[in-house]
Amino acid sequence: MGDFKAPQLTMVIPVKNSFSKSHRTLNVTYRAVSNGKIGSKNYKLSLYKKTGSTYTAKLTKYKDGRAVNVKGTTYTFTKTKTSPAKSYASAYTKPVIEKLLTNQYNAYVEKEYQDDLAKGENVEDPAESSDLQTQIKDKVATETTKEIKQFVDAFNG
Repeated sequence: MGDFKAPQLTMVIPVKNSFSKSHRTLNVTYRAVSNGKIGSKNYKLSLYKKTGSTYTAKLTKYKDGRAVNVKGTTYTFTKTKTSPAKSYASAYTKPVIEKLLTNQYNAYVEKEYQDDLAKGENVEDPAESSDLQTQIKDKVATETTKEIKQFVDAFNG
């Protein structure tokens, strides 16, 4: 079975930033970047400064995770001295990436299996092959670690 590329994750790029007159609200307009192409739809978010160390933002469900938006549930964030990126990535981003990669690897392996069966080859069912399932788990773990590291580096950068 051949190798295939890991899926591209959607990122965002800011288009416009502005502050309110009181400088307590940051308004950001951004666009999604997927597969190297910038989308045409504008998304907006607002970050409100309540005190010197607490902020609020609204998060809404987006695909398998959450996205900052002007609509949704309001969350309060506290400013910290160290970056929370690694703990947030482990808690929220890692399970989504693992699920996505596992599904894609399993679909790829199943397609290869069905193609080999159609050719009349005698191949083992991938669902019953503990060796293949271990390889998939290892590949998912490696790719997830790489994606999380990139996410944390981008967040802290």
